[in-house]
Amino acid sequence: MNVVLDSALPFASYLIFNLVLIEFIVFLTEFLGVLVLIKEHGKLRRVSYVLVANTVSLVLGGYWIINLPV
Repeated sequence: MNVVLDSALPFASYLIFNLVLIEFIVFLTEFLGVLVLIKEHGKLRRVSYVLVANTVSLVLGGYWIINLPV
């Protein structure tokens, strides 16, 4: 994700928009991957894990982009 954020020329000054877009793509990919490839727990538990993990990643990534020098 870092490589994509660093190479996004059209929105280079708006990194937070790139983060949200990329995180959405990652969310969809992980959502489908977890549902198809992992069979250990129920669907609700697997989907909840993906939702919580990606929401935390989005919030922390946004916080770091806003507060740390880029």
